[in-house]
Amino acid sequence: MSLPKPIPTILVMLSALFVSGCSYISLVTVNLLSLGFDGEVIKDVAYGDMEIQKADIYLPNQLEGDAALPVIVFFHGGAWRDGNKGLYRFVGTALASRGFVVVVPDYRKYPQVVFPAFIEDTAAAIAWAFTNIEQYGGDPDHLFVSGHSSGAHMGALVLADQRYLAEYEISPEQVSGFVGLSGPYSFTPQEEGIVEVFGDLDDYSPMQVDNFVDGNEPPMLLLHGLDDRTVGRINIERLQPVLESNNVEVISRFYPDTDHTSILANFSAPLQADSELINDMVEFMRAQMQR
Repeated sequence: MSLPKPIPTILVMLSALFVSGCSYISLVTVNLLSLGFDGEVIKDVAYGDMEIQKADIYLPNQLEGDAALPVIVFFHGGAWRDGNKGLYRFVGTALASRGFVVVVPDYRKYPQVVFPAFIEDTAAAIAWAFTNIEQYGGDPDHLFVSGHSSGAHMGALVLADQRYLAEYEISPEQVSGFVGLSGPYSFTPQEEGIVEVFGDLDDYSPMQVDNFVDGNEPPMLLLHGLDDRTVGRINIERLQPVLESNNVEVISRFYPDTDHTSILANFSAPLQADSELINDMVEFMRAQMQR
């Protein structure tokens, strides 16, 4: 289904919403614009035994009768503390509209848990997708991991520190690729409220992605807004050389006039059709599928 070109009033509204931050109200508002999605949404599919361990699955309308489609497991952000899968419907529908089966999981958060519980949930959701996504029309041989902010950190860490997926007898090499948006991959927690998330560790190396890179990671696409003042681009500048030195394919893209939250505006219904960022994501993933 072709989408209409964005009109100025919508652009102004979306800009205001995302510049002001990903509040509950702004995400709900943007989700209203995704109600025209003509695929199917299957809600609250359990990937574990805990109540929070559920995912929403977005199926493109071209799924029925077609060959199995590539899969994206997308982890939402929220500083490992906030958010839920339902607030990110607009991301699921945008990516499903490009021909992917999209899995958006919930996961445990602080203060109910501290690191590494949410990382363990990340691995559990990915493992579930590998084992079960075929029954939803997805192709586990073309499975990608993605996320925004803390969700990008979680996905990248699971793919670098092989211990998490090894619990399910899965190797990161089985993942076709990773796409991270605004991820804090390689930082040391210092802010009050973030330090506690990681259990006030004496040594923060277990939560820093670059400490685990060994060459077994899948190809990575790292996306970042040049106006991001929440997560610095230093995270990519630290991680990318380590990936390259271990012969991991890595591409970074930086977008002007884009901050930590407005990067998500690319997934809104009025903007997604012409989004350079989504085009970059799809081009990267399609390229991996040709190998």
